[in-house]
Amino acid sequence: SLTGSIKLFVKLPQLTSLILHKTSVDGDVGIFENNTIMRVLDLGYTKVKGDVACFRACDSLRRIDLSETRVKGIAKAFCATKDLVLLNLGKCASIEGNVTDYQWPSKLGTLELGCCEKITGKLISLKSMRTLTKVAFNDTRVSGSLIQLEDKPNVKELYMSNLEIRGNIKSLAKMKRVVSLYLDGTDVTGDICVFENCDSLKRLVLSESRVFGDIGQICKLISLEIMILGRTSVTGVWSS
Repeated sequence: SLTGSIKLFVKLPQLTSLILHKTSVDGDVGIFENNTIMRVLDLGYTKVKGDVACFRACDSLRRIDLSETRVKGIAKAFCATKDLVLLNLGKCASIEGNVTDYQWPSKLGTLELGCCEKITGKLISLKSMRTLTKVAFNDTRVSGSLIQLEDKPNVKELYMSNLEIRGNIKSLAKMKRVVSLYLDGTDVTGDICVFENCDSLKRLVLSESRVFGDIGQICKLISLEIMILGRTSVTGVWSS
């Protein structure tokens, strides 16, 4: 595996894309402070550290993945990056912030903050975001109602496991192209028939929620690869 310090990349001032995902590089992300050229930065699952505040003025960033690294700081640091389409800070234990009043970049399609236990706030922060295709807030301290997600027809992946969220799953009725849906360990309710026309659905995890209905309503979803409905009120017999 590739090793060494990322500080060496300061010698490449014209570098616009750096992808070192799942390598063993280390160093401080502070070397990218005020970098106005970098467009793609993927350091996910590496040993890098540092405060994400250094990215506040990185105006050209479009995609940044720092998942499962040792970076720290306030997630809001990325809100000023107007062209950002992907932000992945998943499994970063020292990332924090209350997302309730965040104004995320208008072009953001992928927002991953899953397993960041210091992230708090309300789902209402997502209400005005029209470009979302993937959202991961699972295992954070975010709470709220599914109604904040009712106008998100482009969402293909939704990870909201183990959150204090409520509401009826019919609020997700417009997500016809959803592929992965995780609402296990929540207080959501509603009839699973809302998903009967979601032909792209591959992963449906609703265990330990308050959903109900006849499993026959979704037995025609031939794309399903994972379905976990334990400790729900779903009944019936699966038939082909």
